[in-house]
Amino acid sequence: MGARVLVLVVALVVAALGALAVVLYVENALGRQDAATETLEVLVVAETIPAGTAFADVPGSLEVATRPADAVPQGVLDPADGLTGQVALQTLYPGEVVSAPVVGDPDDVTALAPPDGRFAASFAFPAANRVGTFVRPGSQVSVFATVETVAPGPDGEVVTALTTQLLVEALDVLAVGSTTDIGAESGAGGGDAALVTFAVDQGEVQRLVLAQSIGTLYLALAGEEPPIEQLEGTTRLNLFEATS
Repeated sequence: MGARVLVLVVALVVAALGALAVVLYVENALGRQDAATETLEVLVVAETIPAGTAFADVPGSLEVATRPADAVPQGVLDPADGLTGQVALQTLYPGEVVSAPVVGDPDDVTALAPPDGRFAASFAFPAANRVGTFVRPGSQVSVFATVETVAPGPDGEVVTALTTQLLVEALDVLAVGSTTDIGAESGAGGGDAALVTFAVDQGEVQRLVLAQSIGTLYLALAGEEPPIEQLEGTTRLNLFEATS
């Protein structure tokens, strides 16, 4: 009799623990779902706002929008706080969420000064194309491009093929802008992207502008004195061939 009672007690304890585990699992799942669906009201740029512009002078350039909480940048501003007396510390583009790092007093605006003989030029890169958050002002990067190239075929016809190749090497990064929503027509692939500003010469500007207009750009962050060489472009025909 005692053994049966003991078995019954153990069975009840096991059943209770199982029920408790199910309850905790459901609560955790609901908590994760609530966190994933949480949204915030934020200020979004509706029209381009040049650096140094007072927000009071361009009231129609900002609008209130709802965004997923886990998709907004750090320091996002509450629309209720207002921007009285504040200016844009850098050029803001349509779709960009306004956050604390891009807002300040008029005295905080500084000019971007590229090195002598070079230009400062900005290009949009999704996170996967810019080494995530590891590219920062002072970094040196190389830019690879994937574009559609044309070549004469064996019978004289024109053949097109996607080609990936090193476009520009050893560019100095001057600034990395905050995340903005870039449309697919921009050449940056669409979605959330950051504006990366380089110090470039005229030829590099021209190549980067055209490559982003017709293809996709990728940044590569290398260590000191990387062994850079101009290899043959990679296409579908030589994708699996060794390159080094």
